[in-house]
Amino acid sequence: MRVLVTMAAAAALWVQPANAAETIEGHFSSDIIVDRRLNFDADESFWVPSCSGQAACTYTDSYSWSRGGLIELSSEDGEIFTGVLEVGYSGLVNLEGRTYPYFTEGAYTLTLRRIVDAQFEIIDVQYSLGITSDHFSGNERLRSLVSVQFNAIPEPATWMMMLVGFGAIGWAQRRAKHLASCTTANL
Repeated sequence: MRVLVTMAAAAALWVQPANAAETIEGHFSSDIIVDRRLNFDADESFWVPSCSGQAACTYTDSYSWSRGGLIELSSEDGEIFTGVLEVGYSGLVNLEGRTYPYFTEGAYTLTLRRIVDAQFEIIDVQYSLGITSDHFSGNERLRSLVSVQFNAIPEPATWMMMLVGFGAIGWAQRRAKHLASCTTANL
């Protein structure tokens, strides 16, 4: 009995209060439509056909994006969670025989509702991204979401609680079997 109480106490230490921040590892992907604003140096705007010859240009673009990583989610009520996924990547644009390096940096601000322990549905996404290069600079703003998905992986505390629970059930069954055989032998 002492072992069972000790195991229950250890498991209780792993349980987090509902309003604590949680670090959730998962895979985030989205198909988005953005409004992109670019400011060009000299006549470098030719790489965006709809902006050719303009010093500054706003146009709409769409693309798919995915990333796996750690997101720290916080919640006041244990049901609605908010978190920020930082993004940053570099790339090269090759047009008309010239290479244009660029760097982007920004963040997705996610609002999620917990369905079950490791499953969330996305309620809202706010997105902004800065774009810098030697030849242009600008930003992106989210216009609309075509689709968004976040798949979480269960936390270590969840796995630990499950293993402790299975261990306690196995121990209790073994103990009950042992007590039954002792009682039968004494008769």
